[in-house]
Amino acid sequence: SGGAFGNPIVLKFTRSNGLLQLPLYNAGTLTSDASGNITVSSDGRMKDIIGKTETGLSAVLQMQGKKWRWKSGMGMETHGVYEGFIAQDIERLVPLAVGGKADGMKSLAYHTLLPTFANAIRELKSEKDSQILALEKRASLAEVALRQAQGDRERSDARAKKLERRLAEQGQRLAEESQARKQQEIRLARLEQALQKQVIARR
Repeated sequence: SGGAFGNPIVLKFTRSNGLLQLPLYNAGTLTSDASGNITVSSDGRMKDIIGKTETGLSAVLQMQGKKWRWKSGMGMETHGVYEGFIAQDIERLVPLAVGGKADGMKSLAYHTLLPTFANAIRELKSEKDSQILALEKRASLAEVALRQAQGDRERSDARAKKLERRLAEQGQRLAEESQARKQQEIRLARLEQALQKQVIARR
């Protein structure tokens, strides 16, 4: 049979540990145990790292999932409905995830998309963190402005109370002066009456 990229594969079943191994072209070895757990060789000691995955959120946002039935004559089950990506759609976004067979048909290695998805998640987190920082900064500035406004109001209230006290004191002084003038007028009136009586008595 043909592999994902049009190359023959060899199945190797190990009875001692119940593992089914599929050597993959340029992709290590895929292993499935009796429980259906699938793993792929990925030890860093087996690899010469030449760079980092650069695709991320922009590529993910352009990915469009499709539903389909396999066409007759393709050697596939034709009654069921399947869902996933189309190789040609992904090829322009993540070229390394797409391979070609000898007959010209394209294949898609879904696991190769995982680093792109991881980058997209990191970008979203970075954007969210930036938004949170911006909101925290706005909240901090608003708090400073509120404290300043409260301080201004407290100072204004203090000035208003001080003016009210001065007005009250001045009013009290005016009242006292008015009362003193009335008493003086009364005294003067009494003196005038006394003088008039003395004048009349002398006549």
